[in-house]
Amino acid sequence: MQISEEEVVLEFLTAELHSSRFRFDLLSILNTYKLSEEIITYPNISSLKENQQRAFLLGELRGFLKNKKIFKGMPMDINWYTETFSYSQFQNLLCVNDEKTWKKFSGSNRLIIDASKTILNLNKNPASEILAIREKITNLHQPSARLIFITNSKSNKYVILEGHCRACAYSLCEASFFPLEVIVGRHDNIEEWIYF
Repeated sequence: MQISEEEVVLEFLTAELHSSRFRFDLLSILNTYKLSEEIITYPNISSLKENQQRAFLLGELRGFLKNKKIFKGMPMDINWYTETFSYSQFQNLLCVNDEKTWKKFSGSNRLIIDASKTILNLNKNPASEILAIREKITNLHQPSARLIFITNSKSNKYVILEGHCRACAYSLCEASFFPLEVIVGRHDNIEEWIYF
């Protein structure tokens, strides 16, 4: 089912609000610009003002609409959908193509399942976060926000845009936790995104 960019922005911010790595920065930006956390926790998705505020927040935090950070090189006119992801599809899910972070854990194949094994075997940061998320998944059967992936119509290549730690946690779960509802952005020229 197709969804709006505004819904994707809200989902992204919801995930970051619950992330041990991004929560502090997000709360700091909210405080700096005197914005209420409630535009994320109790959103009005039909409010133009709130949607603009959330887009601004994601821009400050992760470079959305600024061609910076995780959004560097990403096309502007992506079509967004909710999709069901199977256990077998998840086995082929890729990390972002970034030598400094996830690619160093996954190796040249960039598979998230390999990244999670490396992180846990080496007891590297963010191993404790991944294990905590896995426990939450197994107890509640759902984390705080949906994972967000990027792909094109030319291949079956899916790259994580948001949710690497949660994706690692899911890669440690059994097949019974699937299928999983995710958000997928599709664009024919997604190769412009430097992390694809």
